[in-house]
Amino acid sequence: MLNIEAASLSPGSVIPPSRAASAPAQPIEMFSKYPGLEKAGSLDELREFIGDCRRCKLWGLRKNLVFGVGNPKAELMFVGEAPGADEDARGEPFVGRAGQLLTDIIEPRMEEIFAMAQREIMRSGVADSLASGIVLVGGSSLLEGTQELAERIFGVPVRRGLPINLKGMPEELMKPMYTTAAGLILYQGASRGASGVNGRHGRLGRLRSRLGEWVRDFF
Repeated sequence: MLNIEAASLSPGSVIPPSRAASAPAQPIEMFSKYPGLEKAGSLDELREFIGDCRRCKLWGLRKNLVFGVGNPKAELMFVGEAPGADEDARGEPFVGRAGQLLTDIIEPRMEEIFAMAQREIMRSGVADSLASGIVLVGGSSLLEGTQELAERIFGVPVRRGLPINLKGMPEELMKPMYTTAAGLILYQGASRGASGVNGRHGRLGRLRSRLGEWVRDFF
């Protein structure tokens, strides 16, 4: 199981770098211009506040409102400028030229992580145990093309993992970003009372630990 932590893709507007340091935030003016905005404490509440936005004359030229996609609780957010024609047509951010640029930034990093994991798998002597495939978990496993990229590098079937066998687990937690935590809970429960593990499981355990440390270092 290889854990890739989350990165959320969300649109918005940004202050150009040359002006960012000299342009102070003015939340009071913004809130007074859009009464009720100050009550939006989450992305869901902000999306509800925006509604079918018609606050400027540009609304008549758009086809779809482009808000954002991804994990709303992610620690990293990609913020774009005004949506282009491709984003407007689909109602999703980063699907046009901006999306291709973002792909060109993220994909080499993913390839590097997978390649390092592959080298460690081969070095640890457990490659034969992975013939049935690899399970990807973590929020970034949801990125389009991640499974295909992993299959190309590892040369085995790859699928996305979800938390299972946890009674009472809320529906909103049945997602790839929580799979590692769920697996650790199940592993701890299963290992209680066990007298020990054999050498093969020990090697796999050390491998999982080292891979986890590498992924955390990358992010």
